[in-house]
Amino acid sequence: MYTKEAYNSLLKSTAQNIDISDEMFEAAEKTYKDLGKWIDQETPDYEISIYPQGSFALGTVVRPITNADDYDLDIVCQFKSQYGLTAKELKVDVVKPLLVRYKKTSREIEEKKKKEPKKIQKVNKFVFML
Repeated sequence: MYTKEAYNSLLKSTAQNIDISDEMFEAAEKTYKDLGKWIDQETPDYEISIYPQGSFALGTVVRPITNADDYDLDIVCQFKSQYGLTAKELKVDVVKPLLVRYKKTSREIEEKKKKEPKKIQKVNKFVFML
């Protein structure tokens, strides 16, 4: 039988092994900050904030399985106002062309489609969404 200390040690070791390195964290942070500065310079007509969300913002980034895999860094591009445009126009006519001009890779920019979350299980007051 394992002791509580043994389980805690195993969990701590596992968390350390799947966490990103400090160097990768700093590189990701520099990447989104550099993008934000560049967007500020390129868009004098818009006031935009760039910041991380998802696992990076929560501190729960998981290292890719292999070195050939990518890290997933979700960022928010928040406009101070709508500037007379719809959300779709801001995305398609302002943000996407900026990202195409900025992109630092030969890969195409992927647009993720949002799906409606599905309730998969309710436990006490918590609903698990998928």
